[in-house]
Amino acid sequence: MTRLGVQMYQEQTPHGQQQTVLEVEQKEKIEVGLLLFLAHLSDCLQMLEICSFPELSLLASSLVDHHQKVGGISGVGGLGAVGGLQALRCLQELQIRSCPKLHSAYETSSPAASCCFPFPSSLQKLELRGTVGGTGTLESLSNLTSLTRLHIDGCGEDFRGEGLWTLVTRGHLTALMVYGCPKFFVGSDLIRELQDEEDQERQLLQCSPKLRELRTDDIPGVLAAPICTLLSSSLTLLAFCLNGEVEHYTKEQERALQLLTSLQDLIFFLCMELQCLPAGLYALPSLKRLCINYCPAISSLPKHGLPISLQELDVRFCENKELEQQCRDFVRDHPRIKLI
Repeated sequence: MTRLGVQMYQEQTPHGQQQTVLEVEQKEKIEVGLLLFLAHLSDCLQMLEICSFPELSLLASSLVDHHQKVGGISGVGGLGAVGGLQALRCLQELQIRSCPKLHSAYETSSPAASCCFPFPSSLQKLELRGTVGGTGTLESLSNLTSLTRLHIDGCGEDFRGEGLWTLVTRGHLTALMVYGCPKFFVGSDLIRELQDEEDQERQLLQCSPKLRELRTDDIPGVLAAPICTLLSSSLTLLAFCLNGEVEHYTKEQERALQLLTSLQDLIFFLCMELQCLPAGLYALPSLKRLCINYCPAISSLPKHGLPISLQELDVRFCENKELEQQCRDFVRDHPRIKLI
């Protein structure tokens, strides 16, 4: 093809199994056209990558044409088939990058959009980078009950985590990465569902979140009492990365962090303006590893020290001699802790 870069190959999974991978990338500008997949891919395609289609959109309803009869996926200026990529019923991993109009059909209140889902329920890993424009949400992903890993990056200031409640409390989501979406957590239904303190206990008893890993640049968004309460028994790794705005924590954020009683790994990476660590770190009973990398403004350990459960302290690349010396002194007094 001269306009599309298409590559299909077999690769071995970490478990030694073979999977079919298809990569599709736009090489030249296409005004209107069809992107068709061969019918046999519905039963064998396990991994799909779609990159750099500025005008690509998923159709919320199927097209009535001959392409449906052969089981292909078709669309005028986009993709379609019984709603989005539903025909790819064996698809397990999907990566979509730089497709800002992808979800445009699902941002309307039309009947077609409300009764269809863009992706097949077989998905286990989903990565959306620079993909969802407008006022997007996660509501159209509520059918992904097998999803274990979700990565969202650069999907816009108005993209919100509405629909996250279903994925976290009723699905199998174990890892969530969110970057470049500043209203994602504050606009999520996790906040709304647990905001009523009288109803909070009942809600928590009815759900069993499996989320173990959370990585984000949104420090204030995550350090909210409703979110930390929900994740208190499941979250074992929390990483704050690539934040260039937050300097200090509020008292409410400090209290929220202490709710994460199962937290074992806490990571601060490239938080350039952050001037201190949370004062209440000593109260995290399960914390085993504290990692502070590329955070030059952090100059000291918390006044009240670190938890007795800590096993590893990593302060590489901070280039702060005062912090490094404090860490050496602390490890000397607590020889069970490994300094990296």
